[in-house]
Amino acid sequence: MYEFNDVVSPTLSIDSWRIREKDAWCVLTHIGSGEQQLIDLLQSEFDRCHQESRSSSKVAKIISFRSLQTTYELELKLDNSDYTNEMDSGTLVKELLPKKQLHSPLIDLLDLRTTLETGLRQLSTGENRKVAILKALLEGAETMVCENPFDGLDQHSCTIISKALETANHNGCTVILILNNTTDIPDWCTKFASVKNGYFKSLAKYQLKEQIETLDLNLEENKNLPSLNYNFKPDYNFDYLFELNNCTVSLQGKDILSNITFKLKPLEHCLVVGRNGVGKSTLLKLITGECPQCFSNDVTVFGFKRGSGESIWDIKRHMGIVSSELHRSYRVRCKTVTAIASGFHDSIGIYKPLTNSQLSLSKEWLKVLGLERHFNTMFHELSYGEQRLILIARALIKSPLLLIMDEPTQGLDEYYRNKVLNFLTFLARSRKTTILYVSHRQDEYIDWFQQVKRLP
Repeated sequence: MYEFNDVVSPTLSIDSWRIREKDAWCVLTHIGSGEQQLIDLLQSEFDRCHQESRSSSKVAKIISFRSLQTTYELELKLDNSDYTNEMDSGTLVKELLPKKQLHSPLIDLLDLRTTLETGLRQLSTGENRKVAILKALLEGAETMVCENPFDGLDQHSCTIISKALETANHNGCTVILILNNTTDIPDWCTKFASVKNGYFKSLAKYQLKEQIETLDLNLEENKNLPSLNYNFKPDYNFDYLFELNNCTVSLQGKDILSNITFKLKPLEHCLVVGRNGVGKSTLLKLITGECPQCFSNDVTVFGFKRGSGESIWDIKRHMGIVSSELHRSYRVRCKTVTAIASGFHDSIGIYKPLTNSQLSLSKEWLKVLGLERHFNTMFHELSYGEQRLILIARALIKSPLLLIMDEPTQGLDEYYRNKVLNFLTFLARSRKTTILYVSHRQDEYIDWFQQVKRLP
């Protein structure tokens, strides 16, 4: 069906890889090991085959972080909200799907029936991934490549996505999963490989596990971290970092959040959990001020009642933020070191000269991440996982009083995910910042969380 032999490039080498019809592959990758090059190679092969008459009828779909980003950016270009008096909801989910398939039971299986009338820009990243997979299945994809399809999904959604892909495979679809974590490998996969240090190798399943066991996941690197130069002393003039009292957020007549009350004391690290689409990201936006309805609700942040004349800097200067929303909005062309340094100004890109100390600290973070070789690399040229690491450093660089992390380990492999979690543990115990953390992964429910906020 597809065959790769003697592939040699500066970033990826494949001696031999044969993909047959109805195969169920799992390819384990690591950040910076050539995972993006593998996806690009598959896309190039699919495009070539599509252009040849013998394969023109075959439908091959790649669902990756990059493809989802492309869809998002296209939606932004179509947004007319700035030119009209009404909010432009963008392309509705139902408009993206084949019209003849709108009554498919697969829509109900994936819990997407109620989102058919919702615009793509209004969906969470997890919901957007589910929609992309649904679209590919309804369009009769004969080959599907899914990069980390379970990232950002609650356990129920992971189960139904896995079942849908398994059913498609049993019905003749070739499925290739490109995963960063061995815990995400479904039982129904039958063929396995890894991409490590730019080299593709077919393996037995137990050998994938062995690869992870050879990694030092209990990293003790805190002594080598950049100096925690806190710009703002952790002296609090308020009882709560934020207070939300009976807050409701609605969009086009539909409540996203309803009568939510939520308060967080300094150093009371909090985990926020709930199903995809229940409003977790919207809850965080009420706190950060990115949701305009924070001004029509009873919201107080760092002692400032929203709408009382406070400046955005009064709020943002105390916050470090990591989220999928920020990640997909970080579209400016800049170097990686600039992306890290932009955390000092809470900006996307840098629009004023950096001080020597800011540049030096940004370089230190690149070194800690093991990405110093990418000092002059443009941010958008990095893999998704590498970009996420850069944005985590961006949030940490000014040592904020409140660190807001919405699915921060999305796109990270097991090595880097443990590295980030170990540092957050160190940071939590240092009592210098308060961590507000959203995650669907049960292995990220850490014992230092003192409060759990569960959305219905």
